[in-house]
Amino acid sequence: MTKYFTIIICIPLVVFTKAYSQNFEEKFKADICNCLKAKKQGRNTVTNVYKECFNENLTTYAAQIDSNIEEENNHLKYQEALKSRLELNHKFQYELVYSCDYYYDRIEAEKERKYAADRSNTYHGDLDKINQQLAMHPHSQMYFHRAKLHFNLSMLEEAKEDVMHSIKIHPLAGEKNAHNTQENILLAMILEKQKHYSQAATLYKEIYTAVPIVEIAILHAIVHKKAGASASDLKSNQVLNNTSSSSSEIATPKNTTMRRRLGLDNTTPVQENDRTRGRNQAREQRKRQPTNPSRKTSAKKKEETVKKDTALKSLFNYRKN
Repeated sequence: MTKYFTIIICIPLVVFTKAYSQNFEEKFKADICNCLKAKKQGRNTVTNVYKECFNENLTTYAAQIDSNIEEENNHLKYQEALKSRLELNHKFQYELVYSCDYYYDRIEAEKERKYAADRSNTYHGDLDKINQQLAMHPHSQMYFHRAKLHFNLSMLEEAKEDVMHSIKIHPLAGEKNAHNTQENILLAMILEKQKHYSQAATLYKEIYTAVPIVEIAILHAIVHKKAGASASDLKSNQVLNNTSSSSSEIATPKNTTMRRRLGLDNTTPVQENDRTRGRNQAREQRKRQPTNPSRKTSAKKKEETVKKDTALKSLFNYRKN
């Protein structure tokens, strides 16, 4: 009877401990949010202030983080503890966008200041120059540069058209990799400015799977929140929750549909310019060229030289005798 009584008591204790270990993350984030509000910003970016607040509050929650680690080997336990801290640091930076309005407002303000600075340094005369360059060199990077100019001049439809064309004619168009990251980020920014928040969020999510860095996750969280998402929607947001997910898991049915809707899957092969075509032809010709048997390696030439010298010395000694 005593045995069963002990088991009945232990089960609620385990459930309570697990719930407490999960709940500490919410308290941790709330403390970081309060710390952000209390700190004087000065010239520091919100990212730098966040790092200060995370480190200051980490001392309070270090024990809870380590309590979830079951590794007995001290070296492996340290590695697991460090990994857990880094993952929390990464995750909190975008989760706070949903739960801490002050943090969200600060990031938005910094984004708008940067956009305003770019606009003040962009002039309509710059378009004439890049149009001339594009007429001579119609490759993907030139279309991307013109898309940025159009974006800074608030010519959003023109910017969208240019950046989508840049993606289509990119030398690695259609490949699931990180080579089109800058173009896709600009496209997501254009969609955000056009208030297509759900489309921008889907595109940012796709970018994150190829380039899993926290800055992309934050940009995703911002437009995701603008689309009406809340902190409770994070559970269904598996790509961003799993910070250690493989970057090869890029294509999902939703992402594929999104790319097709934006016209990104209708890719056409890149047009080679004369210089690239000539270089590629010369490379292929060298590959097909048979090796010349008359060519001698430096080692063989050296060996023949030594033999000749030996033969001349022998002949000289023979005549001398």
